[in-house]
Amino acid sequence: MQSNTLNAALRNGKGKGAARKLRASGQIPATVYGGGGGPVSLALDPNDIVILRRGALGWNTPLAVAVDGGDDIPLVLLRDVQQHPISGTLLHVDLQRVAVDEEVEVRVRLDLVGKSAGVALGGRVNRPVRSVQVKCLPKDIPEAVVIDITELVIGDRVMVDDLPVGEGVRVLFTERVPVLSVVGRRGMTTDEEESAEGAEGEEVAEEAAE
Repeated sequence: MQSNTLNAALRNGKGKGAARKLRASGQIPATVYGGGGGPVSLALDPNDIVILRRGALGWNTPLAVAVDGGDDIPLVLLRDVQQHPISGTLLHVDLQRVAVDEEVEVRVRLDLVGKSAGVALGGRVNRPVRSVQVKCLPKDIPEAVVIDITELVIGDRVMVDDLPVGEGVRVLFTERVPVLSVVGRRGMTTDEEESAEGAEGEEVAEEAAE
């Protein structure tokens, strides 16, 4: 399991005034909750959160928290990040205690690899869903769900049930929905789509004959 250690310190002051002072000092407030324990108020360096996002698992990285002035926390996940709506500056983070032997829910991105055969014929990939919620043990959290679209032609769809996930990972969807499809270009009729596919077949046959 990929994990990092996050350095933090116990935070005593509460309220907006204390939070502003903390941010002025170069730190941000954080709260740890869940896992059968009470909430713990911490102060931490926002740069550690920014760096965390650049890692392979991003903000889904399981973390140990080393607490200056308090008890260390063996394992947490980043659950909420509050940012300034204009500057994007980090303002506050929430961390949830988790256990190594209990499943967690996280959202992971969908990555596409390859070039669709349908796109080569003038179609395009329609992606109504760009990330999915999965459930697994912390050690099994995937970087992404990777979909190979090389063999997809116009009219093909990839359903949530078809997503290739690792052992122990489940995609959480309440219904069978498409996560992507290969569609014809605007104005292309069904006959044109079939003609395009037929033309491709003729080209292949000609090349084979040569």
